[in-house]
Amino acid sequence: MYNYTAKRGIKYVLTGANYSTEGVKPPYEWTYLNDIRMIKDIHKQFGKRLLKTFPLCGMFKNRIFYRYFKGIRIIHPLNMVPYHKEKAIVILEKRFGWQQYANKHYENIFTRFYEGYWLPKKFGYDKRKCYFSSLILTGQMTREKALEKLAQQPYDEKTAAQDLDYIVEKFDLRKEEFLELMKSVNMTCHAE
Repeated sequence: MYNYTAKRGIKYVLTGANYSTEGVKPPYEWTYLNDIRMIKDIHKQFGKRLLKTFPLCGMFKNRIFYRYFKGIRIIHPLNMVPYHKEKAIVILEKRFGWQQYANKHYENIFTRFYEGYWLPKKFGYDKRKCYFSSLILTGQMTREKALEKLAQQPYDEKTAAQDLDYIVEKFDLRKEEFLELMKSVNMTCHAE
């Protein structure tokens, strides 16, 4: 998105990121160390195709170059108004016919699979904990309701199986290769 913005001379990016529903963050190493060096290292170990068309934007380019040299500003309009998730959903459904998806960031197959399958099954980490914690802190959900939702699978097994087939095809893997990766030793980056 930032590469696209800079290429076309766009100075403002509106984002839906907000403190009301995203104030509690996942572990540090999953949030801030998603840089080009890490992506290239993972690709070097496991990739099979060149990254010719994959858009990369490192932390320096994203946080320094685009902001201070290109003048791009990221605007968070939902932080400028009282934002209540359920009220916003009602408005979107009534006015625009929007249909809610199962969980936050399940708007596409990759993010749904990453958050609903890969993270919980590989690392034992459920991102819904962050999202629900933010809603609890802003009075939009009770702890009891969050625990009730967390007791349920992130998404149904049939859809997860279909998504798995799609993902392994996109990553040019055999299903067996992917399942071996799922069993391999977990590694994370650690900030120094």
